Amino acid sequence: MCGRYAILEEEAILEMREIINQVNEKFSERQGLVVKGEVKPSNLAPVLRAEQDKVRLDVMKWGFPRWDQSSGLIINARSETVMEKPLFRDSFLNRRVVIPSSGFYEWDHRPDHPKDKYFFTLQGMVSYMAGFYNRFTLKDGQIAECFVILTAPAIAPVAELHDRMPVILPRQKIRLWLDPRADATALLQGPQPTLVSFRNGI
Repeated sequence: MCGRYAILEEEAILEMREIINQVNEKFSERQGLVVKGEVKPSNLAPVLRAEQDKVRLDVMKWGFPRWDQSSGLIINARSETVMEKPLFRDSFLNRRVVIPSSGFYEWDHRPDHPKDKYFFTLQGMVSYMAGFYNRFTLKDGQIAECFVILTAPAIAPVAELHDRMPVILPRQKIRLWLDPRADATALLQGPQPTLVSFRNGI
């Protein structure tokens, strides 16, 4: 599962700094944008989307509202069953996004361990998480584009704490993932990258 992730302006990762700068310049008139630090469900966050065969930077809200308008958000979708869910299927096929991050968080809930927070990262590289979006009318009447993050079975070291993790795409597959003509299911079959972890965040 991915319940929190981070966008950090690290000096060593020029690519992330450029994303942050572009968001600040492009959306300077919009209040409440989350472009640095910990990103939580319901926050606005940067995404990459396709537009006329080009990759465009945009911002969207993290989490689909629940169909019954109950509290809470749907923030993740299982990659193995996404095509079986009517809420997800069309968006997965036609409205895919990539969510840039510096890494994601998981908590240690094992009874013999304190509830420490761990940060998982590619260390020195942007983690491009696979997702998709749709447009919703929210409770306040606002129309918003919202995204969810796809998850897959966790690999080490995440698997020590949780059985799910975000699907992280190789940079060279970003354009292909965003192309609705591409076979999204096939793109999810590749191995997950090697991650490093830091206890109590970073």
